[in-house]
Amino acid sequence: MRSEQQQESVDPSGEKGVLPCASFVAEARLPSDTHIQLIRLRKPAGVFRHVHSDFTLSLLTRGVGSVRMDLGAGRFGARYRPGDFALISPGADAEITVGDTHDLLTFFFPGDAARSILAEAAGTGLADHGLMHAALNRDASIESLMGRVWTEAANGNPMGRLLAEDVSVAIMGRLARLAMSSNGVKGKKPEDAPPLHGPRLARVLSLIEDKLEADLSHAALGEAAGLSPWHFCRAFKAATGVAPHRFIVLRRLARAQWLIRTSRLTLAEVAIACGFSSHAHLTTVFRREVGTNPSHQRNEAKRR
Repeated sequence: MRSEQQQESVDPSGEKGVLPCASFVAEARLPSDTHIQLIRLRKPAGVFRHVHSDFTLSLLTRGVGSVRMDLGAGRFGARYRPGDFALISPGADAEITVGDTHDLLTFFFPGDAARSILAEAAGTGLADHGLMHAALNRDASIESLMGRVWTEAANGNPMGRLLAEDVSVAIMGRLARLAMSSNGVKGKKPEDAPPLHGPRLARVLSLIEDKLEADLSHAALGEAAGLSPWHFCRAFKAATGVAPHRFIVLRRLARAQWLIRTSRLTLAEVAIACGFSSHAHLTTVFRREVGTNPSHQRNEAKRR
């Protein structure tokens, strides 16, 4: 095993275009205009140090072997396998010694937002994720959500950013629940946020309708509601029953159906007018949600 130390101290919130662990990055997917970063790493055996201001979640996707870690909560040793994940708190000086090559899917989330979500759930009971920083962890929901946010954060997907933000908040909420359970802390569920109502909700719904074809974000919607992007996501879901991305997809689809029935726009023009990237993108969503395709609905409208 190599014994030299690999210093990895690049801060994701620092210089634009500079990635953590740059020499080991196999692929990066960075949702535009968000503070979320996602990278896939292919790393050799060795000793690695991590110092980041963001919250870091690393999911092992390939490799089996042994590891010694200090993630800021004391040194421990473990055997690792795909599906294991490790958590590093913002500002922690973490050191990891790995005996074999391995692949990681690593997720960086703003430290202040991570602390806020945890604090809302556990109150003063937890300053961080506690015992989860002193062991490798496994959770099927986290593994599934990580795969989903990676897929949906692909560049070029006009709705991928909003969905990536929604899923990121779900990841942090799930981690908060796991931390409370593993540390014996009782509190309210992270998803039990006060719902948006009255003028705040009205402003958000109006913005969505006015900008339905635009690339909306949690930041813009949260500003309309007077909330941070992370608090907005949960308050909106509490009010409407669905996450912002899902709500906007359904509104875009409803407008597309109306234009297909009542206008002379081509299907490609309908797609762009409703915030879909192309006719093909509209067709994919249409088939998934309606069970048919746009051209069939237009033909049906013509026969009436």
